[in-house]
Amino acid sequence: MNMRHMATASSLSRTDTLFVLGLSLILCLCMVLMALSHLRWDESTSATLVARDNLAQSRRFALLAHIDTQRLLAGETGVPRTRVIARLDRALLDARDLSRGRGWIAGFA
Repeated sequence: MNMRHMATASSLSRTDTLFVLGLSLILCLCMVLMALSHLRWDESTSATLVARDNLAQSRRFALLAHIDTQRLLAGETGVPRTRVIARLDRALLDARDLSRGRGWIAGFA
């Protein structure tokens, strides 16, 4: 009878070992999936941030060109026309970068 009791205890410890091993594998898999999810989220957030910054820069330079154009139309002579053209070119460049999915964050390039 003592042998049966020992055999049962041995099979229980084997079952417990398999259970712990299986649970450990599941937990490791969950950690790997969480890490991959975080990396993917970080990449998509960065791409969105760059796109929003390109849009803001394009709007900024277009607005500055508009203001300078209004000053020129009002008769101010202190506003060079080349500055209006340069700001429009910069707005166009940022808009093209946005449409192509390229660009940088202003101040970090």
